[in-house]
Amino acid sequence: MKKTLKLVFDGQVFQPEEPVDLTSNTCYFAIIEKIEEGLKRYLTVLLDEFGNVLWI
Repeated sequence: MKKTLKLVFDGQVFQPEEPVDLTSNTCYFAIIEKIEEGLKRYLTVLLDEFGNVLWI
């Protein structure tokens, strides 16, 4: 199972911005990255995959 969640760090814990369908009291592995970095990587993958295609 793989999920992408938008989280906010309040200085102590990460809080999801919307409800999450996960089992309580279960350990999960997470990779944390700033949205800006993730967005850059996502756009790079899209450009590599589709080139400079304009979607309308």
